[in-house]
Order: sequence, then structure tokens, then C-alpha cells
Amino acid sequence: EAEAQRPSNSGAALPHRTMAKAVLALVATTTWAAPIVYFRPKEMEPAPEGAAQLEAPGNWFSVNNEMKLLPEVMSKLTFEVRDHAAPGDLEAEEELRKNAHWGRLYVEGWPASMQYLRGHFGEHLPVGRLPLVAAEPLDLCSSLSEDIVARINAKPHTVVAKRGTCTFGTKATYLAESVEDNASLATLLLVNNEPGNQHAPGPDAHEVQASVAMVAEWEGDALLEEMNASSYEATFVPINCIESSETKQTQSLCEPAAASDATYVQEDRVDGGVLTVSGETFEYLLAEFGRPFRGIERKVVDVGDGCLPTKDDLTGAIAIARRGGGCQFLEKAWRAQEAGAAEV
Repeated sequence: EAEAQRPSNSGAALPHRTMAKAVLALVATTTWAAPIVYFRPKEMEPAPEGAAQLEAPGNWFSVNNEMKLLPEVMSKLTFEVRDHAAPGDLEAEEELRKNAHWGRLYVEGWPASMQYLRGHFGEHLPVGRLPLVAAEPLDLCSSLSEDIVARINAKPHTVVAKRGTCTFGTKATYLAESVEDNASLATLLLVNNEPGNQHAPGPDAHEVQASVAMVAEWEGDALLEEMNASSYEATFVPINCIESSETKQTQSLCEPAAASDATYVQEDRVDGGVLTVSGETFEYLLAEFGRPFRGIERKVVDVGDGCLPTKDDLTGAIAIARRGGGCQFLEKAWRAQEAGAAEV
């Protein structure tokens, strides 16, 4: 039996990775005919003098039968192209970091980083590693539970909530109201409920001080699922992109906005750990796909090169597959998962 050790706060050892669950979908196509319909813009006649709609402000809108006032500031994101900061220019790095509208979320012990998009409202994202906590309720369409509030008041957290049921601004407002004076120390990470990602709009919450970002549905759902079994910490790394830099020698179009974030990605993030088998230890590196290792004791099964289906029962086991054999890493992982392996 073997145990993959989880990382401590010092980053000494790390959780290993459970293979990602996959759903394969087949799309059937049917040939059929339909009439072609052409849509042409309809010319709107001006409202008569004294009409009610002329008296209504143009920045009012309705949400769930409630009238809300649209702020004059539509977005805190500028999307302005900025050159990389010159080496050692900390002020320029800080300015880039605050103005970055997207980046990578690094979850400690997670096989690959996730792309996040900043919301059109809220403050810039926090610096450094923060613990993750799932919102209660998960959609954050009502006040946070007392337990979550107590955690945030004791230490800043990133609160993970699902999109849906209420507006993005409503979720952020409930987060801010729940933690009161600590609103600027709380970060809201939204999980999309449809394919893709977006910069979440919040015309009804531009006064909220919490940071707001969103990740794609499949990555966020996987994160929430793993959070049910283990605790995780994550770091937001804002990314700056420019086609050609005049301040920095680099071959990358996109790189971390701050040198400290680049150092973290290259040297400090947890991307491996130690596997102990019968008292003997082996260092490992995480793959760029799959799920984290949970750091629990499991049976170990040698599956050779892992390129062919195995007759062994790998339920809950660690499958040891040798490199080579004429198949890709992903195929080895699928073969092991099909046989029930939890980790490869």
C-alpha cells in the first residue's frame, strides 16, 4: 500500500492527482429543410411628447421585478494594452497587476492552472495564497452561513459560488454584507453554469469592495467536487499581454504582471510531492491534466506500460504505469480509470 502525502503550508509535500471524470457526448445530425426567414430592423417611431417613457431615467433597469439604478461607471476594466513593467520597476508592476482583466488561478496541488476573468465590478484581485471555501448557500443568493463568515473574519478567504438564481451583483452584495468591515478582504470566485467564461457584469453592485472573478464551468465544478473531500489554497496570478515589448526582453506575448508572481509560478507553487511505498519514498511531479492526489493510503497495482486494458481490479488503487509502450500518457490514464483506479 502507498500514500501520497499532501502539502503543508511550507509547500514541502503535496497531494497527488485523481484522474478527471469525463463525459463523452455524441451529437447526432439530422438533415431537414426549413424556410429561410430574413429579419430586417424595425424603425421605431419617437414617443409622443409627455409619454411616460420619456420621464423615466435611462439608467434604470428591472431585475426580478425590482427596479435598479445603473451606475454611471459601467466597468472597472479598461482593456488597455500596456507594456510589461521594466525589471525592478515595482510601481509599474503593481499598476499592471491592478489593471489586468484576466489571469491564471493556481490551486495548490492541482494539476493545471485555470483561466479566470475579472468581473466588471469589485476591487483588483488579492496578492498571495488564500484558502478556498465553498459558499453556503452555494449560489450565494442569500446571506452566508455563520460558519463561513467566522472563517473570513479570522482570515481572508476566496469564496467559491455557482452562477445562477440571482445576479452577479446580488451574490457580491451578500458576500460584502455578510463580512461587513472585511468586505475588501473577501474574494468571490464564480463558477460558470454554462460552457465558456465571461467578465461578470455587476451594474447593481459597483460599490462592492470584494474582488470578483469567474472560471469556466467544467474546471469550477471539478474544484467544488474536490473541495468536498480536501481543503485547498489558491493564488491569483494576473497576466499581461503585449505583442512587442519595449521595456523587457522576452519571447512571451503573455506573462505574469509582477515578477513576484512569475517567481511563484516557476519556483514556489506545489506541483509535486512524495509517494511512500512500503517505507520507501519516491518523488513525483503532477501531470498537466487530471485531478489532485488526495494523500490517503491506497493499494498499488503494477499495470506494465498501461497501453492495453487490464484485467486487474483497480478500484480505489494507485496504478503504476511505465512510460512508453506506444501510447500516450492520456491513454494510460483512461485505461487505468476504466479499471477503477483512483490515481495513476
